[in-house]
This record gives sequence, structure tokens and C-alpha cells, in this order.
Amino acid sequence: MLEHLQRLILDTSTFDATLRAYETLLATRPVLAHEPAAQASRHAFFHVGNTTLEVRSTASTDTASGLAALVFQAQDVDATHQALDASGLADAPRSRHELSADNATPQPFIWHQFPLVPEATGDIPIHIADADAGGLWTRDPDEAQSPPAGGVIGLDHVVIRSRDADATRNFYGDQLGIRVAVDREFPQWGVRLIFCKVGDLTLEIASRIGSDDAKSPLDSQGDNAPSTRDSLWGCSWRVADADEARGRLAGAGLDVSEVRKGRRPGTRVFTVRNGTAGVPTLMIEPPDRPNG
Repeated sequence: MLEHLQRLILDTSTFDATLRAYETLLATRPVLAHEPAAQASRHAFFHVGNTTLEVRSTASTDTASGLAALVFQAQDVDATHQALDASGLADAPRSRHELSADNATPQPFIWHQFPLVPEATGDIPIHIADADAGGLWTRDPDEAQSPPAGGVIGLDHVVIRSRDADATRNFYGDQLGIRVAVDREFPQWGVRLIFCKVGDLTLEIASRIGSDDAKSPLDSQGDNAPSTRDSLWGCSWRVADADEARGRLAGAGLDVSEVRKGRRPGTRVFTVRNGTAGVPTLMIEPPDRPNG
């Protein structure tokens, strides 16, 4: 039903600053676009191999930057809408969307998508879209094969924080048909982790377990943790060489940790502590590192 994660959307009230931050973080330049009506909303699309990060401006300066929505691609959006509507998951009919490029491209970007009901998604905005938007979220093949030195080559996983892991697993696994690869508790970390594989990346559902005194990586949000069942919490970007990527970001003035062994066997990771618009961010070198 769903082919892959087409877009990960990040909302920001400081669009220009966030744009510059992610140009540095990902080592790639975005496609810039805006809504036709008086340029009401600005958009930047960063192509990173297996998906696209969409940075979207918000009208209110009271809105903090943060991960805001997921958009999955369906091969047949009409058939998918019909199936999900029959199961009570489609929240509205399929609708047409249009953006205009900031450059001289004469043709607008046009696509169709529909939202899913918030009660099922745990209040994470989730949309199902078709594939055709005039290349808006298709990375140039030559660029995808030859990423810049130390640049990001793809999205490894998105972390979804859940207050009800069973309900969240049921939504992604049973209702959307995304394959559940791992469901395991890690008492030493105070979390239950569920890994759902979609396309070439993972949705990592993380839920706190244990006593209130147990330490958990999910505690870093503190009092800012949302009250909804689910929330988009952070992401991990894939790099070919962790040392090279760390050196590039440190040279750009970012606060980065030392490279260390990842929890997944054979991986090497480091944390990016700033320059991410407040999104908890990890860089990961996969076991099948091309350079070695």
C-alpha cells in the first residue's frame, strides 16, 4: 500500500535561519518554493537519497521549530484512499496541492494527498500522497550517487515518542501495513523500541518503561514533552564516513560529540547538539560503509 516515506516535514518560524542550518547539516542545497497566493508560506525541499526533508515556514512567531508531519507515498493514491476510507482512517477526500518554484521554472509543482484521522495517528499529522510533483522530491541521480564529502546520504530513522506503544504499533503495523521488524524492551535504557521498516528507512517507536526513577533517553524533553499519544521526537541521518562527517560539521562550528560505537552492531555514530532547529539529531555510519 505504502511505498516509502516521501517527506519528513519540519515547521519553523525562523525560516531563513533554519534553511541555512540544514544546508550546513545535510551538505546539500534545497529546492525553494512557495504557495501561489501572495507567497503565504515558504518551503524548502532537501533531497537526501531515500527521502526528502521539507522545511516549512509557519505564520506565527509563537510556533517553535520542530518535526511536524510525515508524508507517505502510495503507488495508487486513489485506491489507497478508498481502502483507508473504508477502514475509517482517511480524514478527508484526496485534494490537489500546488507550489510555485522560487526560480524561473514556469510550471508549478502539483500533487494530490489526503490526511489520516488524528485519533488513529496519535495526533501526528500524517498524509498519503501520490508520486508526481514535477520532480519536487526526486533527487538528481548523479547527486545521489556522489554526495559531497562528509555529507548526508539518506535518512536512517525517525524516532516517534509514544505513550501507548501497543496502540502505535497497531496503527503502523496492522492498519498501515508497515512491516514490524523488532519489538523489544531495553530495561537498561528505560525504553521499549519498535522498529517499523518502510522503504529504505526505519520508523523507531520509543516508549518509556520502568519506574519514574529509571533514566531514559526520552527524558531529555523534560517538561516540554507533548501530552499527545505520539509525537515526532528526533531523527538519525545516514553518512558514509562518521569521522569525515564529524570533521565537516565541527569545522562549520557545530557542537558535535566524539564518534562512538552505535547500539546497532557495526555502526558508528555521533550526536549533533546544535544547528538542528531543536531536533534531537544523530549521525550514523552504517555497517556496510562504502569506504571501508
